[in-house]
Amino acid sequence: MLRLHTSFVCLFLLTFHGFSQNNNTKKIQTAQKTNSNVLLWSDEFDTDGAIDDGKWFHQTQIPAGGSWYNSEVQHYTNRIDNSYVSNGVLSIVAKKEDFTDQGYNKQYTSARLNSKYAFQYGRVEVRAKLPIGVGTWPAIWMLGKNITEAGGYWTDTYGTTPWPNCGEIDIMEHWGSNQNFVQSAMHTPSSYGGTINHGGQTIPTASSEFHVYELDWNADRMIFSVDGVTHYTYNPTVKDASTWPFDAPQYFLLNVAIQPSISSSFTQSAMDIDYVRVYEATPTDSNGGGGSGSNPAENVYDDFEGNGTITTWAEDQSSMDTNFANPHAEGINTSATVLKYEDTGGQYANVRFDTSDNFDLSSNSSFALKIYVPSSSITGNQPNQISLKLQDGTLGANSWTTQSEIIKPIVLDQWQEVEFDFANDTFVNQNNPATPTSRTDFNRIVLQVNSENNTDPVIAYIDDFDYDAMSLSVTNKPPKDDIQITPNPTQGVVRVKGRFEKLALYTITGKKLYEGKDRVLHLESFSKGLYLLRVQTGKTFVTTKIIKQ
Repeated sequence: MLRLHTSFVCLFLLTFHGFSQNNNTKKIQTAQKTNSNVLLWSDEFDTDGAIDDGKWFHQTQIPAGGSWYNSEVQHYTNRIDNSYVSNGVLSIVAKKEDFTDQGYNKQYTSARLNSKYAFQYGRVEVRAKLPIGVGTWPAIWMLGKNITEAGGYWTDTYGTTPWPNCGEIDIMEHWGSNQNFVQSAMHTPSSYGGTINHGGQTIPTASSEFHVYELDWNADRMIFSVDGVTHYTYNPTVKDASTWPFDAPQYFLLNVAIQPSISSSFTQSAMDIDYVRVYEATPTDSNGGGGSGSNPAENVYDDFEGNGTITTWAEDQSSMDTNFANPHAEGINTSATVLKYEDTGGQYANVRFDTSDNFDLSSNSSFALKIYVPSSSITGNQPNQISLKLQDGTLGANSWTTQSEIIKPIVLDQWQEVEFDFANDTFVNQNNPATPTSRTDFNRIVLQVNSENNTDPVIAYIDDFDYDAMSLSVTNKPPKDDIQITPNPTQGVVRVKGRFEKLALYTITGKKLYEGKDRVLHLESFSKGLYLLRVQTGKTFVTTKIIKQ
């Protein structure tokens, strides 16, 4: 979270269910990441009362001008009313109260803690439960030990460098006006204030249950996650003083700020922290911490009904709702909810997601989705198209430099299915001349409606995104009348009659077993159970259950 200049809050939504920890028991251990389980420093908050002043410093000095950054309206105090340990948990309490300090009267108080521990590289875990209330702004973050910020713990001894040159790492920040959305962000000389370097996810129980907020930081990259689910990787191609002031020690800050938008009904709320732990850094590697490429990405889909493998959708210069009631439930798409994409005029407006592994386009090069664009949402002269872009998401803001793009026309005021095939469709590369199917570094999908050069508003509804996947809940439809699949159930042989372009057979969990044009499929060696057969006719895909007896 940017604490030294006006911040820019981007909204990211997640169609991910049930990953939260379902109890509040003290000291739940989380899975350690590879080669990074040597504990270097921690505070377990096991002693009731005031915070351990051997580990933490109360930062209370108001910046010049009488107010904290970002127009925050609170006093930070060193009182036990605003920060204390009880039953093994640190509570940082924001309160509504009349309070005068340093010659300034304010109506709210809170606490801002600096760690007396600073380090370079490490894997951080902070188990926390967040406050609630419009106008609350809790954060778990870090600043360079060399910062020249008046009143900070390290300034008098080590302060040589102003913000943002010292670097800022926001492990977690949360806004009460966007309940349950958490974000991670980077602030550097190359991008600060409204930084483009950020990512987040929705945690349905962010303020009611404890979750583990993680940073894995080494000389190659930063990886941010919640409960083991990654939502952002920072890995600039060029690492210099402008993009990477992070080869130097940083220290923790824990605080709850109050924004001017604080609700009039707010009285108090706390950020509770179970522990702060720093482990030895994960070793650097040539993969840079993004898509590993060790296992090709497969079974990648989202039906926006709560099913799918895509856990984090993000947006740039647009607004997005991944659980929007389908306003045009008709034709080929009568599903209840869809992704709503609204470009309000941003040149680079898009929605996107990353995968943990890289796409193997040499074996499967085709992506598909459904889209509806109402003509009533369009102004100006727009091209009526959708583009799908493949990028290397590990490069952060520079991902576009690896981009391969396919553009397809769309028809207004009706649902249509669009397929992007990087082996057969015309594609455009950005900078890198390589054929997409020969590359192994793509792990980001970017969708953009009505072109990058368009700055007029448009609304689109997207559904049933699909790559190398088939789920019973996504498109379980009977075959068309002219397609016959017999026998079903079967002892082993399945015959497909009728006109089609391609067949694909999947396990019920989405693993592809066969793809091709054979009209006779042999399942004799397969285990008994349920399988899914997808039949492609033109741009239409229908799926049928196959029972192997």
